[in-house]
Amino acid sequence: MELLNKLNTYLNLIRFYNPIGFWLLLWPGMWGLFMSENFEIKHFAIVLVGAFLTRSLGCAINDYFDMEFDGSVQRTKDRPLVTGIVKPSEALILFFFLIFLSGLLLNWMNWPSSAFINLLNKFLGICLEFFHPILPPFTFILSFFENDFTSLNPFSLVLTNGDKL
Repeated sequence: MELLNKLNTYLNLIRFYNPIGFWLLLWPGMWGLFMSENFEIKHFAIVLVGAFLTRSLGCAINDYFDMEFDGSVQRTKDRPLVTGIVKPSEALILFFFLIFLSGLLLNWMNWPSSAFINLLNKFLGICLEFFHPILPPFTFILSFFENDFTSLNPFSLVLTNGDKL
């Protein structure tokens, strides 16, 4: 029973029970898939899991960086890191585990000959996910560019079309 309680706290940390962010990530990816002539069900699964992992790791790292601030906000005061149910080290381990799973997911993509550019783009996306909670007080530039790097739309086109973009 304790294992299920711990699993439930991790699901709360990644906002599993509040899926609006997942849907916001999923729709651009689905749009890219449905624009393709080479749609396959495995592509749908990759985009679906990718959207879930991206949303989850973003929530984990955001809560890690905002845990002190979240305690003073009515809407966020009951999050697992604020209440101490999840330790900060556990949130970081979960974040890096989700990044690892995201990297494994990339192995099933149909990379074109310019795979280096796509991997660089994904690396920049992960950096943006990591630094997003830190930078807004200092700059607005991050919010201006983040959709170019974290949207799944270009990846879903690469996934289905490979070299024929």
